Amino acid sequence: MTVRLTTLPNGFRIVTEVMPALASAAVGIWVNAGGRHERAEQNGIAHFLEHMAFKGTKRRTALQIAEEIEDVGGYINAYTSREMTAYYARVLAADVPLALDVISDIVLNPAFDPKEIEIERHVILQEIGQAMDTPDDIIFDWLQEAAYPDQALGRTILGPAERVSAFGRADFAGFVAEHYGPDQMVLSAAGAVDHDLLVRLAEDIFGHLKPVGTALLQPARWLGSERREIKDLEQVHFALAFEAPGYRDEDVYISQVYATALGGGMSSRLFQKIREERGLCYSIFAQAGAYEDTGMMTIYAGTSADEIGELCGLTVDELKRAADDMTEAEVARARAQMKAGLLMGLESPSSRAERMARMLAIWGRVPDVVEAAERIDGVTRDAVRGFAGRMAGGGSRHWRSMAPLTGLRGWRPCANGLPPDAIAAPQGSDRYRADGAAPARAFRFPRLVGVAGAECGVSGALGADLGRGSPWPARLYPPCLLGGAGRIAGHGAAAVPDPARGQRAAGGDHPGQYPPRPGAIGHAGVLDGPALCPPRLHARGNPRRGASRLHRTGPEPDRGGLPAREHGLARGAGEIRLQV
Repeated sequence: MTVRLTTLPNGFRIVTEVMPALASAAVGIWVNAGGRHERAEQNGIAHFLEHMAFKGTKRRTALQIAEEIEDVGGYINAYTSREMTAYYARVLAADVPLALDVISDIVLNPAFDPKEIEIERHVILQEIGQAMDTPDDIIFDWLQEAAYPDQALGRTILGPAERVSAFGRADFAGFVAEHYGPDQMVLSAAGAVDHDLLVRLAEDIFGHLKPVGTALLQPARWLGSERREIKDLEQVHFALAFEAPGYRDEDVYISQVYATALGGGMSSRLFQKIREERGLCYSIFAQAGAYEDTGMMTIYAGTSADEIGELCGLTVDELKRAADDMTEAEVARARAQMKAGLLMGLESPSSRAERMARMLAIWGRVPDVVEAAERIDGVTRDAVRGFAGRMAGGGSRHWRSMAPLTGLRGWRPCANGLPPDAIAAPQGSDRYRADGAAPARAFRFPRLVGVAGAECGVSGALGADLGRGSPWPARLYPPCLLGGAGRIAGHGAAAVPDPARGQRAAGGDHPGQYPPRPGAIGHAGVLDGPALCPPRLHARGNPRRGASRLHRTGPEPDRGGLPAREHGLARGAGEIRLQV
């Protein structure tokens, strides 16, 4: 089976792969116009536009679009991702020209009828509401937002309801004019297809269109933070992510083998340790997703509020151990799973068509399947162990973590808002640069607890040092959130001093104190006093990252926890608001 590629003078590309044993074909148009191409005020428009494509064109009504494909026994569909929008159909070989005619019509000639816009707007708002009510779905949007805050890559594909409610015909037409040019499209087909026929048809349909130029994507900047939602749910839904290689990175196959070995099946470490041996959850998995220039490794699990602490602790234990004892058998099994998944997927013409379009968009060519299999086979145990070590922060400032939580039903804090065994002294270690300019002093907290603001008036979120050799928190309680990748994030944050010693915790490396983890905007102050009701907060600047200062405030009466009052503002290269 040979891949053929033809590029028209205006940049439109036609790529095909014949599958001789098939009597049908998958054909579609992939457009480099996904959620990542939207400006902030356009968030959600690529997905809305995909919906509108099926609501009628200048030649066909919405019903005719569906009937023409289904009259010949085929089906037509579309999807929007963060980097592409796809419109595709599966039909018998004789009906490929019809399918291309319908697909090109909905892509190039949408009617944008005002009445249909309002109907579809309501449909999408219902889709948004459904997603918000599905915690094991929406948590991944929140995770994306936490990883890439205030960036196109961090925004949801569906968009916020207020944006969706405001889009009109002019907005759709403008987005099409900006992104739906022939040089941003790929016609991809696999199965019982005739390449030369598709080229002739494409020349007639797309040959007269003018290029729009390559859209410049906002470079992805992994920042890391945290988010949690308190909802009336039966379970806590936990997701943890690290920055991983993108498609263009040499390590992309290593990351995917590692994720597969860690949590890619019933034999994986996480599944065996957490579900099979401990019975802590029904579902737990790890996966490595890639974009053009970045990626994300994600671990997800859902469990009860009473058991989330043990689940988190076991998860991070396995992450630490993987760097030292990942076996050759585990890596070989993961390689076999990946290769089998690749080859089995290519038995489908739809999968082949999608793969070709995606590879063209990223690399400008379609790598042979044999090449991909060889890259997978080339992943060694030592490479996986090395990658696992880097995932834990071993010298690279680019690896971050966060853990959005939703759930926490029925959890209540103890007297001071903390579990009684949650305090332990941090230990210092030089690890990596916090801001890319100079080495930073990082600290690990073997037992670090953040307290849910809904219960006791403080949002707990601290950057966690994931340096190799620095143990992750030995136990994480339901309200504890990892976040901040070298900075404090959220509504407020606090590292808690040892109540027994009652020592003040100030920014810095002074012996006998409990320093916070320094952030990219300078050291952030923490709380003092055994009652967790401090008279002041402290911050100390670091000249390598910009000085910090913090306004001093007076004490507040103890209200059984931490009073929800803003005590100060630290400033450096950015700012942190601390609420206690």
